[in-house]
Amino acid sequence: MAKKKAAARKPKPPAAISPAAIEQTMLWLVEGHHANQISEGLADEFKLPADQARATIAAASAKIERLAEDGIPSAWLLQATREVYRRAMEASELGTALRALEKMERIAQELDEDENDL
Repeated sequence: MAKKKAAARKPKPPAAISPAAIEQTMLWLVEGHHANQISEGLADEFKLPADQARATIAAASAKIERLAEDGIPSAWLLQATREVYRRAMEASELGTALRALEKMERIAQELDEDENDL
């Protein structure tokens, strides 16, 4: 009987972090949102409690850092540029959207050149 009580008191393992929540959090980070804004967004959109929201923010931050450590700091630039493009299209700012596409093309070319150097 003591074993059953001990097993009942064990904390539950943390829930797996949703890849969709991580991707959305990365986007919010790229957009420049603060942690409290992201936590609120995760609570609204993914129904995450505060502790899971913090874990999701940490996982998204770690993913961005891993991309940078792997020699892909351009991943952040690509995401940011994609967001600029999206917002420009929503606002019918076609010149800004075109410049964003040109920037994405330059980043992609740099990535290709880096791969060829390896």
